[in-house]
Amino acid sequence: MPYQDTALSHQSTRSSSLFGQVEYDLPHDLTLIAGLRGIKERKGFTGEEDFFLNTRPTVIDTSTLLFSVQPQTYHTEDESLWSGKLQLDWHPMHDLLVYGGINRGVKAGGFNATTTFGAGFPAADIPYGAEVLYAYETGFKWDNLLNGTTRVNASAFHYDYRNYQGFFFTQITGYVSNLDAKYNGGELEVLTSPIEDLTFGASVAYLNATIYGVQLGPGEFVNTRPAFAPDEKYTALARKRWNLPGSAGSVTAQLDYSYVSSVYDNIRNFDASRLHPYGLADLRLEWRPPHSSWQVAAFVDNITDKRYFTIGYDLSTISGSNSLAPGKPRWYGLSVHYDFGK
Repeated sequence: MPYQDTALSHQSTRSSSLFGQVEYDLPHDLTLIAGLRGIKERKGFTGEEDFFLNTRPTVIDTSTLLFSVQPQTYHTEDESLWSGKLQLDWHPMHDLLVYGGINRGVKAGGFNATTTFGAGFPAADIPYGAEVLYAYETGFKWDNLLNGTTRVNASAFHYDYRNYQGFFFTQITGYVSNLDAKYNGGELEVLTSPIEDLTFGASVAYLNATIYGVQLGPGEFVNTRPAFAPDEKYTALARKRWNLPGSAGSVTAQLDYSYVSSVYDNIRNFDASRLHPYGLADLRLEWRPPHSSWQVAAFVDNITDKRYFTIGYDLSTISGSNSLAPGKPRWYGLSVHYDFGK
């Protein structure tokens, strides 16, 4: 008898919010910024797993129930949440902004969908709670340095997560579970044009992030790094523009480079889920006619044809292996752009 195993889930959400923000100028070039948002979330969820009679294998037919594997479960959430912002801006000079502040952010809870053959997690783990983030950040933005040729931005931050919504992949499904986590890091960006039509840029970002109490097995808990969160990222670019003779327009060449340190594709941080670091270089050549809305460009991405992976799935409990998705190889082409606003 033809049959099919089907997991059926349905969620309804009703969300409303009220928010406001004020900025108040203080003495000594200071500005106080304060904001508050109130959120009301109502959610309903049903999930079940059943076997149905199915005479058409290419169509999901739920009209004839044979028997139930997991009985229907019903969950509701009625959450009152709030987020807020408190920041102090200082303008010691016209082109310099120094800031520091704290933000409280929230992400409402939800439900993990029922899975086929009861795989993944017990019914008690279907609901998960709201995530709360306390974000502390300070930094500066400085324009028009070195006679107006240079811009420098820098920031440092500390993120304190309560009930961090960690995503786990197990067997044939993914689910969310609440943990605690802390992120510490900083960013620095420099953009300069030492002479006309020549631009250099560079940026560096550092992140030290920890998720606490990740379960690897019965009674075994460890601290791990978040998935897809590199410790280091670097970028650099050089851009040069030339005016062509006569009425031929202009040509702009840009070379940029980006580097990403190793990441884990799974929150459990097994060695097999580590994706190796990689760097990519791209080249772009643009031609624009004078006083025109047209632009024609030729590009080569990943000039060195670097082989790397961007996504991975832990399938060790199913097939004893992992599945990896590669990034793009060397990629080249032409593009034509028209600006209708001109």
